[in-house]
Amino acid sequence: MGFELFDKMSRSFKAKISIRNNGNIGFGKGAVNKFNLTGQNYCKLYYDTNRKYIGFEFVEKDVPGVTAKVVSRGLDMFVSVRSFLNYYNIKFDKTRVYQGQMDEESRMIFIDLTKPEYESKRKTKEK
Repeated sequence: MGFELFDKMSRSFKAKISIRNNGNIGFGKGAVNKFNLTGQNYCKLYYDTNRKYIGFEFVEKDVPGVTAKVVSRGLDMFVSVRSFLNYYNIKFDKTRVYQGQMDEESRMIFIDLTKPEYESKRKTKEK
């Protein structure tokens, strides 16, 4: 038999990306691991209005007015993108979690806004 030893017991591999009720988009440690995002500093955001996809392209250099600063907190990361969400009328009244995917051709990471995995049950703050 060809058993393989699983030696990644305390790691996360589910690529969760959340749109948080504070206007941030967060990348859980599973997404950071799966898409090899450790050490990324800037992110370009894209929106496909027909399919309702948000795309993320991680880049090394800041481009004022184009890139969002990536903030790392432990094993998770986030970008503050309230202006992006407001511009495209993307709801962030509740935290919603999505499955991150990668387009193999463009290497762009994206989420499908029509398919949230779940919404947070926490009470939201008044805006």
